[in-house]
Amino acid sequence: MLVPSRRRVSLPPTALLVTGAAGGVATAVRATLRREFSDIRLTDRRRPRQLARGERFVPAELADPAAVDRAVRGVSAIVHFGGIASDGTLSALAPSNVAGVDHLLDAAIRHRVRRVVLASSMHVCGKYARDEPVTAASPPRPDSCYAVTKLYAETRARSASTNAGLSVVVLRLGHVIGRREHAEPDNWLHPTDLARLLCVAVRAPDIGYECWHVVTDGDAAAESRAMLRERFGFAFTVVAPLDAVARAAALRWWYPDDPIARQYRGGVFASGRATVPSR
Repeated sequence: MLVPSRRRVSLPPTALLVTGAAGGVATAVRATLRREFSDIRLTDRRRPRQLARGERFVPAELADPAAVDRAVRGVSAIVHFGGIASDGTLSALAPSNVAGVDHLLDAAIRHRVRRVVLASSMHVCGKYARDEPVTAASPPRPDSCYAVTKLYAETRARSASTNAGLSVVVLRLGHVIGRREHAEPDNWLHPTDLARLLCVAVRAPDIGYECWHVVTDGDAAAESRAMLRERFGFAFTVVAPLDAVARAAALRWWYPDDPIARQYRGGVFASGRATVPSR
């Protein structure tokens, strides 16, 4: 198992930019990142709570290219959590999830950022049935407009790597939450595992573009888990898929009146129940 080094790593002049820093996922990993990197720049449309030593806040709206450029200028690596994480219409999601990715990647190329770690989602493959095998190489089957925007981000990042030499690691994340019983079935990713994995993704050498399918349990990320163990000595804290009886019970509990959500890996995104009404 990889044990993250206690040595603080400096990537001058600024170690790390974290977008979407006021959100729940970024908040859950900040403590680990602070232990590993000496200088962290946080950006979001609203100020994160309780800034700690070594963190500083730069406000930015992803839809504003000038603000994104200011946030990116001078950093050596980016962890991108920013954007809208619920489903909706493409027109509602596009300013943050599509144009925002363009602005971020363009700025990263312009300012010669060494590494971008881009948070995507398992929902890119959310229309696979739960008994169908899925790997990072599986053809995408997005389950929602949200997933379509994440697929766009992956494709745009690959283009930035191929055409401009940007180094990118895409992480297809599951449901990031502390307790397994609070996560959608087959989709749990423990915040501690994610935080440790971010450190690996930021530091890993010799990467052009890679996509890692990462969840703590379930079978969808088995191939990525094996790769991470072989290349980096990284092991997830908990890998214990539910047995068939427990899994069926969890699916019934989570989706008692939604057979489509029970059928597909994307859950309520696949059945259309994750859409936020337009205002």
